[in-house]
Amino acid sequence: MENKKGKYDACEGKDLDLSGAFAGLTIILVGFAYLFKALGIITFSFNLLNLWPILIIYFGLSLLSKRSVASEVIAVITILLVLFLVFFSISNPPVNDYSPQAINTPISVNIEEGITKGEVDLQAGAGIININGGAEQGKLVQGNVVSNVMGIKTLSGVFDNIQAVSIIPTDNVDLLEGDPHNVLSLNLTNDLLLDFIFQGGAAELNIDLTSVSAENVKIDTGASDLNLKLGNKVSSNVEINAGASVINITLPNDIGVMLTVDSGLSSKTLKGLVMEDDKVYKNPNYDSMDKKINIDISMGIASLNIDWQEIQKPKTKVQLFYYNQLEDKNIECGQDYVLPVEREIDLTQTPIQDTINLLIKGEITQEEKDRGFTTEFPNAAFKLLSANLKDGVLSLEFTEVPGFTGGGSCRISILASQIIKTAKQFSGVNEVILLPESIFQP
Repeated sequence: MENKKGKYDACEGKDLDLSGAFAGLTIILVGFAYLFKALGIITFSFNLLNLWPILIIYFGLSLLSKRSVASEVIAVITILLVLFLVFFSISNPPVNDYSPQAINTPISVNIEEGITKGEVDLQAGAGIININGGAEQGKLVQGNVVSNVMGIKTLSGVFDNIQAVSIIPTDNVDLLEGDPHNVLSLNLTNDLLLDFIFQGGAAELNIDLTSVSAENVKIDTGASDLNLKLGNKVSSNVEINAGASVINITLPNDIGVMLTVDSGLSSKTLKGLVMEDDKVYKNPNYDSMDKKINIDISMGIASLNIDWQEIQKPKTKVQLFYYNQLEDKNIECGQDYVLPVEREIDLTQTPIQDTINLLIKGEITQEEKDRGFTTEFPNAAFKLLSANLKDGVLSLEFTEVPGFTGGGSCRISILASQIIKTAKQFSGVNEVILLPESIFQP
């Protein structure tokens, strides 16, 4: 009997921590709400500062007797009521017509003379941030911020031919009432190698760097939705530090990508990447690509999605010269009957070689054949080995194929004329020499 009584007394002596249970449940509810928002399950816009009356309720619960049945009932009802109100407030925030007037502040920084590289450091708070390329010629950055919660100032300096620009917020407003409005739009130069740094809090970040020569990119953000697009102009190093976020990254499909991820509770959809170990992922052609993007991500509770963008290479129009037998009615075999057809090729650093190689493939369309065009190209063994342009003289060296580059004077003249006239369309080519010297001899 004594042992049972002792156990009963020990149990009766334990207090119910009403305030602790209240605080814990409230924090858990708010945490789940923001978790569901980060994972894209729900959406809401709510200011946590509006929950300050909970502190008074918490203090009141701590004063209630912890041994009274009435106090426990009151506490349970209070806790359930507050949890309901918190959930209702988050999902249905109150409408307030009062909002300070938003101010439009322009942003513009010219490129200083002699600059070889730019660095843009952008600091911004909560809101919508839109970053793109395409600044006007001569501008390092240009744009504006429309906000009723902050101003903006811009600093610029030059160090060792590198122009560093800092864009930082000023005049922060503690907006407890009304509707906060903060939208920052910025265009970066396409004409310089660039480092871009972003530091900010909870925000919607839309960053499109496809046209920017972004060598180093660093993004440090809190609970945000980040949409990042990267280009293929240069090899890039990208570092992202994020809290509870949704991160969507779009990559060019013609570049090597290595992704290193250090994450907490996260969902990952890494399309086109193969796992190398538990943190490192690569696309299959990473090692063979000339340009590479290395991405290092450290994130908390987040969703990470990788997608790819088909990159359209710039094109240029060229002419290929082929013999037209319908025009050469008297079979004169002259250059006057070697006439152009138009083609579109990728714009590269070797347009002459690319055009000559396309010519000797001999790909004439049916419509061109109907118009009288013909050629004895291609020959699998006949290839362009080198092209050298110096002082207006273009030397083209080919493999010498017995039987293909010889024969009658009419045939040889037409073959050589096709190459020479195709080469002379390029600026700076005044004379064409075909090598070896014995090639195209009757």
